[in-house]
Amino acid sequence: SPNIGIKTVSAASNDRIVITTTSNHGFSVGETISILGTVSAVSDIAGEHEIKSVTATTFSIDIEGSNQDGENYNTDSFREDTTTFNEHTIPNTVKVTLADDETPTSGTFFVYISGQTGAPSFNGVKLATAINEDNFYFSDVNASSFSASGTTTIQQLLGVITVTGENTVDTTYADSLK
Repeated sequence: SPNIGIKTVSAASNDRIVITTTSNHGFSVGETISILGTVSAVSDIAGEHEIKSVTATTFSIDIEGSNQDGENYNTDSFREDTTTFNEHTIPNTVKVTLADDETPTSGTFFVYISGQTGAPSFNGVKLATAINEDNFYFSDVNASSFSASGTTTIQQLLGVITVTGENTVDTTYADSLK
């Protein structure tokens, strides 16, 4: 599965878009990346792009026709600091209950989980499946035996990134997002 998530997207100038990632990405200027699994607010950034500039956790790409300085593309995601983790009825999955009803009510979406100390394998980019507006689930090998603890933060991602040519995305995930 992908390991780099998109936290924010903003218009910089002309057709340049700046993307903030969930962690240090290691990208270089001129490298080609693929963006997929985007939410509707940023669907125009899906596809392959050449990186134009980088910092440790941001990079920029050009999107023709995005000339909207300061545009806020981050309206279709949620961030939650209070969650409950339980074993789900589907084998090898973990059910997440959010304090606020902010999740999509159907389909799949990517989330970034951090701060989970009782089950460290839960941290990172996960493909979530909606149950209802308060609950979703994700697959994890430790789903049947874990002790959830820590101050967990879950953020719905605006999309995910892979390096073109690297086999880092499970095609099942990619196909489900088309």
